[in-house]
Amino acid sequence: MENQNINENGKPIIQQTINYFGNIGQQINHVDTIEAHFDKNMGIQVDGQDIIPQPSAIDSPDEEWIDEIASCFFGIKENALEFVKMARSMKPKQITDLVNGWLAMDKISKMSFKRDLWKPLHEHGVYKCTETNWNDQVRLPK
Repeated sequence: MENQNINENGKPIIQQTINYFGNIGQQINHVDTIEAHFDKNMGIQVDGQDIIPQPSAIDSPDEEWIDEIASCFFGIKENALEFVKMARSMKPKQITDLVNGWLAMDKISKMSFKRDLWKPLHEHGVYKCTETNWNDQVRLPK
């Protein structure tokens, strides 16, 4: 019987199996080089290219109207964007609890946390409940 590990040209055939439970080096041994760099902001680069954009590089659809509520966050637009991003994934009661927490941490102005904040959030679909509901649940910290 003919040797099964030799092809028709008489050269040996190399068969390689990958151990999927082995270390990563065994799994990607067919790749010559991969360079990955991690910076302190956790921007990930592979072969010199960003594969995950920095949060500041991602345009938020809320940036168009965020100036309407920036004054409620002492003019700090980044805090306003962070708040809206968090609030978009919350229920109304959780949003008012978030406002109360940020009021306690002095991230939201005690002068403009009622209608000035409720109206833009309501108009842009972040907080869908009534202003009365907002006023009943949002309170200054004691």
